[in-house]
Amino acid sequence: MSFKTFVSKKFTPRVREAMGGTTIGGHYGTDCKTVLVRKMGLKIVDGRTDRQNEVWAGKPVNMAAKLASRSTNDEIWVSDRFYKKLTGEKARMSCGCSSPDGAPTMLWHDRDLSEDQRFDFNKAMVLRSNWCPTHGKQFLREIVRYDDGA
Repeated sequence: MSFKTFVSKKFTPRVREAMGGTTIGGHYGTDCKTVLVRKMGLKIVDGRTDRQNEVWAGKPVNMAAKLASRSTNDEIWVSDRFYKKLTGEKARMSCGCSSPDGAPTMLWHDRDLSEDQRFDFNKAMVLRSNWCPTHGKQFLREIVRYDDGA
């Protein structure tokens, strides 16, 4: 969500201004499962390995790319197995600033993927909002602290 907020609030407007109105956006997808990561690339020459890059391979990488392809600008699509790991309320609910009555609202909306054979799960969750300018930093700190087991 931090990267998505940065792209929509900072990067995209700067590109639009610098490129004479060119509009860009971001498409994001996330899945979680075991992934193979290997150093690949050119041969090691004279002990130099700096010409090799990490390659992330595996089904969750493909699933994340396919989820991103389903998204529109500034949406995050995540698999239901990733979403189930977001157990903290601040990762699922708004602070309430954008709600007319000030009450927190659900940030995520479900999408049925059961008819799409490209996926190895039946449901995805979609997030359209960015970090709240007032409470975003606080929410992020609390989410990270929760993830660290604090």
